[in-house]
Amino acid sequence: MLDPFIIDGPPSAQAARWKEWVERLETYFAAVALDKEQRRPMLVHLGGAASHKISKSITEEGAPFRYQSLKRALTAYFEPLANLDYKRFLLRQAQQLPRKTLRIGEHLHPAGCGGRDSGPIYKKAVTRLS
Repeated sequence: MLDPFIIDGPPSAQAARWKEWVERLETYFAAVALDKEQRRPMLVHLGGAASHKISKSITEEGAPFRYQSLKRALTAYFEPLANLDYKRFLLRQAQQLPRKTLRIGEHLHPAGCGGRDSGPIYKKAVTRLS
């Protein structure tokens, strides 16, 4: 059985944890051959109490989301909001240790700068370090 999605820890890690949990959820759906009509209620149920409360707050009364729509809405909820300033802060806090080379491409992901909006951060970092 799948453990519920637990909302704890730093908000910046929620998107990655949510993505991993949804992958495990869809693997579970495939393993038990769950049909499309049952996926939405199972997402709400297996998501745990917090996910259930969030799904209720983002769905309109009388207009329930289908599974894919609810999954997209929850994903949008768990992804950090326009967090470019925080990502820039994390990147600027990174330091090159003695006898270590700083490869900016390898460094962006652990610093929390990965994601779909990393282009401007990456460009600025490369420009600043070169």
